Amino acid sequence: MVKKAPRRTAERILEASLDLFNRFGEPNVSTTLISAELRISPGNLYYHYPAKDELINALFDRYEHALNELLGAGDSVRNVEDAWFFMHTLFEIIWQYRFLYRDLNDLLSKNRRLETHFQTILKSKTRAVRAMLDSMGSCRIWKTDNGRICSTSWPPTRRQMAKRQAQQPLPRRHTMARWTPFPHAGDYRFDVASVKNLWSQLHFGDAEPCPHDAAVLQAWALYHNGEFEQAAAAGLGAGGPGITVANKATAIYANYLEPKERTRLDLFMQAAERAQAQAAQEPANANAWYWHAYALGRYSQGISVGKALAQGLGGKVKNALETAIALSPRHADARIALGTFHAEVIDKVGALIGGMTYGAKKDTSLQLFQEALRIHPGSAIGMIEYANALVMLEGEPKMQQATQLYEQAAACEPRDARERLDVEMARVELEAD
Repeated sequence: MVKKAPRRTAERILEASLDLFNRFGEPNVSTTLISAELRISPGNLYYHYPAKDELINALFDRYEHALNELLGAGDSVRNVEDAWFFMHTLFEIIWQYRFLYRDLNDLLSKNRRLETHFQTILKSKTRAVRAMLDSMGSCRIWKTDNGRICSTSWPPTRRQMAKRQAQQPLPRRHTMARWTPFPHAGDYRFDVASVKNLWSQLHFGDAEPCPHDAAVLQAWALYHNGEFEQAAAAGLGAGGPGITVANKATAIYANYLEPKERTRLDLFMQAAERAQAQAAQEPANANAWYWHAYALGRYSQGISVGKALAQGLGGKVKNALETAIALSPRHADARIALGTFHAEVIDKVGALIGGMTYGAKKDTSLQLFQEALRIHPGSAIGMIEYANALVMLEGEPKMQQATQLYEQAAACEPRDARERLDVEMARVELEAD
């Protein structure tokens, strides 16, 4: 895996994001879809843009820069040809970043920075068009109405757009939308007997006790086959230890296969809330704590690590993972997740603040990954997350080791659908770089 210049990778991510946002609308494009389009791992994308909001802000900065360069030339317009070129260029820039207008209400409601800057842009457009008209008027090409132009009809303000949308019939909502199928359906054919026989191998990472209930074992068979939606439904139907199947199936599906960011976040929150309730009823259930932390952590990545820390979610994730490890000392996956937590916090706020405020430490992160891989040496996701953490914590000097870890992950032989997703993620990353 050859390291490309950071600027090039970041540029590729922005270009792909802009194209997808324009084609499908920003709410319908997840970071998973962007990384799949680029054939890079979600971890690689996260290294450059830790949250979707940061992608949107970076694209908005480009739009604002291009617009300001043009608008500054408004008072230089002296004839109809200049005016045509000015307006044509203005609309070209708007078209290039049309997702901002397509999903304007949604974006402004979620992003205070965009809301503030967009108002400034509207005022700048009004001033520039007024300057253009005044300039043409001074040349007796255009006659204005006492130097005044209407600034309330276009571009529409947030309030105007909300009013227009309120007058439109609401689209039909499909509350039970089908989940995206596992891309290798049929490759794994587990049943109750084979899951029971291979239990220790399939659950080496999460140390889940083998259930006695045949209905729960059947839910696990669906999960290992990659039938995540059916597994979640079967787990919920079985109840008891079946809730763990539902939480794992929901969280893994959302992380790897769900293309819509909003749906993805909703699924993570559903799993987190179910696991929290399960932990309250079964405080000694390590995986109730683990899946609460996992789902809440992935949700935090979706809204940005910075926002999550500000909302106190970081502390909840850390406490839940530490509880899971205390209850199940050989829980390799909990160590991987906690190692990732330490690395991401340090990467986001720095070692000093991360250590003082959140107890995040570089040495602790690396030790957790090393312990996890000693417990479960064949964990592809452990190798991938360890590689990502090395790059976050050490940067360029650890690229060779990170590459080797990705190569080891790509060489793993997956035992079930979830491991297949991990191994293919590593292979795609190596091919991309």
